[in-house]
Amino acid sequence: LRERVVLNDIVDEIRADMQLRPEGQRLRVNCDFRGPVEVEGNPSLLSSVFRNLADNAAAYSGGRDIFIRLLSDTAEACTILFADNGIGIGEEHLPHIFERFYRIDKGRSRKQGGTGLGLAIVKHIVEAHGERITVRSELGVGSTFSFTLKKVNLQEMK
Repeated sequence: LRERVVLNDIVDEIRADMQLRPEGQRLRVNCDFRGPVEVEGNPSLLSSVFRNLADNAAAYSGGRDIFIRLLSDTAEACTILFADNGIGIGEEHLPHIFERFYRIDKGRSRKQGGTGLGLAIVKHIVEAHGERITVRSELGVGSTFSFTLKKVNLQEMK
């Protein structure tokens, strides 16, 4: 079921959740949305995309910040950038990070309770919304995920 989803509300939830985390796992959430960003989709699934990306950044990046930006914003769609300023992901891992059960640091993620499903879920949800997600990463700089979401079509919603 698709409906109007205000991404600002999801970002606010992520920001509030970060404040509840223990000090060492708390990242600052920086968002550059100038106004409401409304897309068409499933609210709980889209919330899962942002939550899984934020959880991964908090658990594994070692960074201090999450950056959520609009890369492009047209009447039809918007492209979201979700980045961290953590340790980055080695190039050899990038082709595999969206695979189910894939873990970069097997021992560390098991200790932290990771299942290796978070990014597979993210990819599946983005694809279920008719789009795709990409990742770029640089060791010592951080990781950047980009994905596009369709905007609300007011004619179709009537």
